[in-house]
Amino acid sequence: MAPFLRINSQLVKQRLAIFGLLLLGNGCILVPEIEGRPEQPLYPPEIVLETLEPPDSGLFDVDTDAECSPLTFKVGLIRDRNIDDTLYLRWFLDWNPNNESDWQDWLILPTDKAERPGREIGWDLSEFSVPDIHTLKVVVADRPLKPRGNGAEFPDGSEGQLDTYQWTFQLAPLGSGYCKVGSSE
Repeated sequence: MAPFLRINSQLVKQRLAIFGLLLLGNGCILVPEIEGRPEQPLYPPEIVLETLEPPDSGLFDVDTDAECSPLTFKVGLIRDRNIDDTLYLRWFLDWNPNNESDWQDWLILPTDKAERPGREIGWDLSEFSVPDIHTLKVVVADRPLKPRGNGAEFPDGSEGQLDTYQWTFQLAPLGSGYCKVGSSE
């Protein structure tokens, strides 16, 4: 038999033994199938304060000129690291936590990004008088809120989280306050 075809059985056994030890030492080559993705922690949604209109400023005057109505309030961006969550916005004018208040609801659907465009709302100021002080509160939640009650509560057993912001404004005489109407986009 030709020398290059000769098989050294001792050498083959040695190499198989080394290969076997390497496999045992490094674990299994076959990876077990993992079912689904690991559950992501629940993070609260966040209102990005730098994107608020009117800007975050405490008590401010609002012009009562007819050209300033409806006055526009805007949450420009909302951040939620749980990108698969639907977000629920609820707006309250003169919210009272002790009883039912009027509110308006909006949805923000999931995207593939943590930052999502917010929403804006306009309030007709013609039914209010100078120098009344009012509040407009926005609640952003990652689970549906109760349809009854004070409007900012989750149903029992919900693991939802929320963020809120409140503007406080005073109606001012003509030409002397903040005036922003319609979309800034």
